[in-house]
Amino acid sequence: MLARANSDPTFMGRIITGEEAWVYEYDTLTNQQSSEWRPKGTQKSKKPRQSRSKVKVMLIVFFDIRGVVHYEYVPTGQTISKKYYVGVMRRLPDAIRRKHPSLCANNSWILHHDHGIPESAYKKSFDN
Repeated sequence: MLARANSDPTFMGRIITGEEAWVYEYDTLTNQQSSEWRPKGTQKSKKPRQSRSKVKVMLIVFFDIRGVVHYEYVPTGQTISKKYYVGVMRRLPDAIRRKHPSLCANNSWILHHDHGIPESAYKKSFDN
């Protein structure tokens, strides 16, 4: 990739990377929100330690050197099957077209994806 990037200055700008990640819900407070008034000489109240929420959702995100191109939250209870992921991949070009029309005009974008099961399912669906 480095050799290609050195010979083609537009190469890195054409790469769109995809990733899946679990996103947890946190209830965070700013310093101002967590401040409290206390009389002089009293101790600070103990704050509970922040822990990971049991509420989590799968995020599928695609990004390039300019930022996020497309993202989708997987509905709770939805299995990420071949059929589901192919749907995500079919919506991706429309998102790229909206964010970076020049990449779609000449079909010059390059998808770089992790080596997870969804990617394999996507590839197999188009190989058959």
